[in-house]
Amino acid sequence: MATPKRVFAPGYVYHVYNRGNEKMSIFRDRKDYIRWIDRIELYKEKIGIDILAYCFLPNHFHFLLLEPLQPVGLEQPDGLISTGRIPTFISFISNAYAKYFNIRYKHEGKLFQGTFKTKLIRDDRYYEGVTHYIHRNPVKHTIVKNVVDWPFSSFQEYTESQKHFLSLVSKDKLFFDLKGYQQRFLKYTQQKKEKEIEDYIIE
Repeated sequence: MATPKRVFAPGYVYHVYNRGNEKMSIFRDRKDYIRWIDRIELYKEKIGIDILAYCFLPNHFHFLLLEPLQPVGLEQPDGLISTGRIPTFISFISNAYAKYFNIRYKHEGKLFQGTFKTKLIRDDRYYEGVTHYIHRNPVKHTIVKNVVDWPFSSFQEYTESQKHFLSLVSKDKLFFDLKGYQQRFLKYTQQKKEKEIEDYIIE
């Protein structure tokens, strides 16, 4: 039985995430992260997608993506026609990165755990909550003690940290003002609201 085609509504924000097959590490060193980011930069422009938030960790990744207002049918690497730009973007970066990974590590078999997961962000409350959740992932998974110490996250771009070296976020498309973001993020972590976001996400 064919997998139902997912429809991505123009103008809506989606939380997109996936992990390594059987939770395997997909990024083993800085070179891997840089290769992944290079593919993101390439296809972000080529396909025309807006990234609102992201976090890349050793065995999984998170994005907040805005489906453009102009719907379009785009061919994916597997030959299927998507009903939006988001699945095409994820398919292209995942396939390109998997080819690199398989060559570098002589890996055979699937790199990612099936089709990427998506959640439609239906209101402002969850939009900012999921953004906080994504940014806190490196701490949640005990990779670092402080989010400012993780370089592969949009938190650095949001707070304009001197440590940041990426520019993937379409800041003009964000649905809230970045002024005071760090304070709102700290309030979120202090109030321990992460559980309600996790219940919504169901990773």
